[in-house]
Amino acid sequence: MLPSATRLPRVASPYRPPMPLEHLHILDDLELAGSQARAGAALAMHQSTVSRSLQLMQQEFRLVPERGSPVCRHGHNPCLQHLRLASREHG
Repeated sequence: MLPSATRLPRVASPYRPPMPLEHLHILDDLELAGSQARAGAALAMHQSTVSRSLQLMQQEFRLVPERGSPVCRHGHNPCLQHLRLASREHG
């Protein structure tokens, strides 16, 4: 074992929010942008990544899309409110 004086300092890995919170961010940007292509451009990611993230959120949280609604077009349920509160704490 190395003496403590010669040990390399531990490098902290960058913080990453829990995965559902990352997908929530994409879902929110999708709602604001209005399309997967525009959301992808705003987030600097491919449209297919936005699409997969949306599908995952809809499956995991059983989101029900509201047809014709200008808000929460891609789905909503009470769980999203709690995720948004958690997201604010991680921000």
